[in-house]
Amino acid sequence: MCYAPIPLSTSYYSQQYTSPIDHVLQKKFQMLVKFLLYLILGTCLDIAFAVIQLIWHTTNPSKNYLAKALYICWYLAKTQNYALVYKGNSKLGVALLSTEAKYIALSDCSWQYIWIRSILTKLGYKFGPIYISGNNQGLIFMASNSITKSHNKYIDIWYHTIQDFVAQGKVKSFYLENNKNPADMFTKNLEQAKFCKFRG
Repeated sequence: MCYAPIPLSTSYYSQQYTSPIDHVLQKKFQMLVKFLLYLILGTCLDIAFAVIQLIWHTTNPSKNYLAKALYICWYLAKTQNYALVYKGNSKLGVALLSTEAKYIALSDCSWQYIWIRSILTKLGYKFGPIYISGNNQGLIFMASNSITKSHNKYIDIWYHTIQDFVAQGKVKSFYLENNKNPADMFTKNLEQAKFCKFRG
């Protein structure tokens, strides 16, 4: 059971604050949001959605938005024993469709796994395939078939190595329904039960 709070209330609604700018409040708020953004970069991905919602108010924040930013700090203090870490690849690519973007992300994820696997294998550990889920049937098809369609021939060849990993049995991709996708924790404002379920 998850006793941790959620970083942003599910009833949150963003409203533009129209009163004159309070420069002292603005400076406090901007410093706090900058600190929270820094935390997102490597260790606290679970607050990403909440902090991005607050960024919209950095030019003219209200005391209410400062309180929401402080609440996120309280959330972090209550959940300091949790750990979510992601290190992205710095290789850039352009995707024209959401399936292509997810395909690129799947390829990056598999490269990270293969790299870690190669190090640990040299240390004597044995591994089976890693299972990577996706909520897009086209993504699963592209990863397991080397047939080139007109809309995916523009994806950088680097990303098509996922097909080799699947063929070698090092990576297996499978379909996951939208309502069971843990990645929603980073992109949507979820109710507490679902947030805690995905957080683990």
